[in-house]
Amino acid sequence: MSIDWLILLVVLPLVLVPVVLLWGFSGCASFSADDLSPPPNPPTGLSAIAMGTTQMNLTWQDPTIGAGVFLISRAPEGQPLSPLADNLTALSFSDSALLEGTTYIYEVRSHVGLGAVSTGSNLAVTTTVPAAPTNFQAAAVDDQTIQLSWQNGSAKKVSYLVE
Repeated sequence: MSIDWLILLVVLPLVLVPVVLLWGFSGCASFSADDLSPPPNPPTGLSAIAMGTTQMNLTWQDPTIGAGVFLISRAPEGQPLSPLADNLTALSFSDSALLEGTTYIYEVRSHVGLGAVSTGSNLAVTTTVPAAPTNFQAAAVDDQTIQLSWQNGSAKKVSYLVE
């Protein structure tokens, strides 16, 4: 390596570093917290309806017309909420592959811009339907009595109402 290259490698950083520190990076746009969009209003009217043993349908309203991008969080009852779906543009969502007879809690947030996320919507708390009984049988005991029997079709402990 020649002495000229050595001088260039030592002197160039000694000149460039103070220049950059004094005048900044020319042509680079500055970024501040003011550049972030304000958070939108939270979605309202969140409701969850059990559609059977393993599916829940959610609907909500968007009070900020045009915010339009939503994040859904879900948790089984007694657990912390965790993200379920993001970048949704519809005002409804179908959550499937759930456990039967289990209570779930849902929350929806809207977001725009760079990280501007709303506070959470109201919480929707709903339980999926337990599985129906199986092997239902009716047998006449006498002319005034019928004996009913069945097996619990649910993995959960449930009670049945006979009418």
